[in-house]
Amino acid sequence: MKPARSKKKVDHPHSWDELANGQWVSESIQTRLDEWCPKLFGYHLLKLGGLSCELTSCNCNIQHQVNLDLKNPLHNVIADRYELPFLEKSFDAIILSHQLEYAEDPHRMLREVDRVMMDDGYLILTGFNP
Repeated sequence: MKPARSKKKVDHPHSWDELANGQWVSESIQTRLDEWCPKLFGYHLLKLGGLSCELTSCNCNIQHQVNLDLKNPLHNVIADRYELPFLEKSFDAIILSHQLEYAEDPHRMLREVDRVMMDDGYLILTGFNP
């Protein structure tokens, strides 16, 4: 099996404007997210990455929402996405929008997401590669 880890440095986008057709992709994801957000239940929601931060989740039942990114101005937490500064099993839902394509080590990122997500939590994962 081919490893998912990449040795080359990939610059990941922090805004939808940095992607080709980014606005259209954002609107498509937002339409689906608007359908799913009212169905989510819990106390804490994590939006990981700048693209996730720009998606709105105002009709979500989860009131406490954390936006984590390094360069997006909408963040309220600045941290490394491979070493999240949260306790284990502390988030009920996590939105991970187009982060795995630009990750140097996507398995490590998913392990870290699994560490901070509740056992019956929701992971909303979007990406280009089916």
